[in-house]
Parts: sequence; C-alpha cells; structure tokens
Amino acid sequence: AKLFEVLPVARGQARSSIALLTKAEIQVLRALARGGSSTKVAAELDRSVNTVNVHVKSIMKKLGCTTRYDALAVAREHGLIA
Repeated sequence: AKLFEVLPVARGQARSSIALLTKAEIQVLRALARGGSSTKVAAELDRSVNTVNVHVKSIMKKLGCTTRYDALAVAREHGLIA
C-alpha cells in the first residue's frame, strides 16, 4: 500500500486524468509516440513548436508526470497509444 502513496499518479486517478486530455493533446501525444520530436510533431500537425510544447506541458501536468516519456508510458498503460 505504501508503494502507491509515492507513485506520481494514484491508481484511480490515472484513468480520470487520461479523460481530462483534450483532442489536441491526444493528437500531440500520439504523434510523440510515433517518435516525433516537438519540431516533427509541429510540422505533422501544422502547429507551431511552441504550441506543441504547451500541449506537452499540459499533458504532463494532467497525467502527473515529470517527463514526456513518463506521459507516454501512462498513455500506453491505459491503451491511449500503442
């Protein structure tokens, strides 16, 4: 039980956190999962690099992650990305 207290995303919280992601954030997350850097994602989605980085920061905050790689892992665990 103590292990779950130190995890960045609580057990039941992760699923509801995934539900908080916007359509744009999900698009960015999926593009990142395909191996894209912020620059590549920006070009692919026809957005600025700054906009992509804002989405990435928002995704990490909503999922309770400190890195984009952690956010991708949480999304993968919940079936949002392959």
